[in-house]
Amino acid sequence: MNRNTMMKRVLAPALVLGVAGLASAPAVAVDYYLCAGAVTKTMPGGVPVPMWGFAQVANAPAQVPGCGAGATVPGPKLLVPAGDSLTVHLYNDALPEPISLVIPGQALPDGSSPVLIPDGQGRERVRSFTFETASGAAQAYTWSMLQPGSYPYQSGTHPQVQVQMGLYGPMTRDAAVGEAYSGVPYDTERDVFFSEIDPALHAAVHNGTYGTTGPTSTLEYVPKYFLVNGEPFEDGDPCLGASVAQGDRVLLRLYNEGLRELTPMMLGSHFEVVAEGGHKYGFARKQYSVLLPPGSTKDVVFTPSQGGTFAIFDRRLNLTNGPATGGGFRTCLSVDAGPAPSKHVGDLDGLGVIRSAYTWQATVRITVHDQDHNPVQGAIVSRSWTPAGYNGGPNNTATCTTDASGRCLLSRLFRRAQTASATLTVTGLTGAGGPDQPADNHDPDGDSNGTSIVVPRP
Repeated sequence: MNRNTMMKRVLAPALVLGVAGLASAPAVAVDYYLCAGAVTKTMPGGVPVPMWGFAQVANAPAQVPGCGAGATVPGPKLLVPAGDSLTVHLYNDALPEPISLVIPGQALPDGSSPVLIPDGQGRERVRSFTFETASGAAQAYTWSMLQPGSYPYQSGTHPQVQVQMGLYGPMTRDAAVGEAYSGVPYDTERDVFFSEIDPALHAAVHNGTYGTTGPTSTLEYVPKYFLVNGEPFEDGDPCLGASVAQGDRVLLRLYNEGLRELTPMMLGSHFEVVAEGGHKYGFARKQYSVLLPPGSTKDVVFTPSQGGTFAIFDRRLNLTNGPATGGGFRTCLSVDAGPAPSKHVGDLDGLGVIRSAYTWQATVRITVHDQDHNPVQGAIVSRSWTPAGYNGGPNNTATCTTDASGRCLLSRLFRRAQTASATLTVTGLTGAGGPDQPADNHDPDGDSNGTSIVVPRP
């Protein structure tokens, strides 16, 4: 499916939504001020690529020539609180042609009408889905009624070229605080934009030869660089934002601003696909990958159950930076390992053995578990004996270290004539595993309290 077909499918129902929304009372408006300008991004290998992008400024007086110098690709995120409307004040900072702003999947801006131009045969063609902002001019684009979800905002003028040049960014409106859609809560979120660069197309637009001596349409489009959030991946690049915690519901908002279908995939885990194009699914779908057509969005929720680094990439393997491999549509999400599970004594078993005519030996087998009752190897058990006894015999040490079964032995010699029983008390657990939780000490067979055990003389 190409991008033009996708735009028709997305914007047609949006027009219906816009008409229906006019009957409702307007919400409180959130205002953003954007400057669209030209920037140059350097690709791996030092290749400069001319691009267009959006920069955010504080207010209308700041929308002056040169304000687009800090433009980024993607543009700044437009975050709209639940129930509010949106107004974007757009300034065209000396780009060589008019631009505009639409949000595919939402109604067209209030007061929209398409801009038509004649072709070489005198037929009218649509150049823009909405009113335009000429070079050096400013316009306000207002959406009185916004549906919750994840959407790209982008130029609605000559979109197959201007979006490719970089005029796009994320717009999100949650159903409620911490809830992307009704019944879809999340703890943290990440925006993941997939886009592509055909250097020949960018150069032709920059030097004014697009449509004449340069490429004449995106039918001749041959991308060489594949970007995530506007950057080509290189070894050593950081993951998506800060690490997330185990058990967090991580909302990944996926956007495809390229011209080809993609299949983003997470390696080592799965996620729940909860929405497409800003529309919540009736039931979440557990998947390892999703189909992401051009111009589309999908929302997935990843709930990590273990720490580590989870790779995200296009399973169609657009994994190059120009002629070099090892880049392209790749990124990752880092999950904190978190504290190691706490440990405790899970069992004490004692045995008394006659060693000589004068001595006997008390031996205790200690089993150490983690909080999930799995054996802990490498835990160091410290002890005390009552009475103190005396040295001699095997395992007569101050500590022992657990093996793969989580067990180790401690022994002590006592005089037969003087000691009818001996008590071992576990005074602490160190070494491998998490912190010691003595309050969790227990003994399943009931011959101790998990902390102390009495061993009778045989």
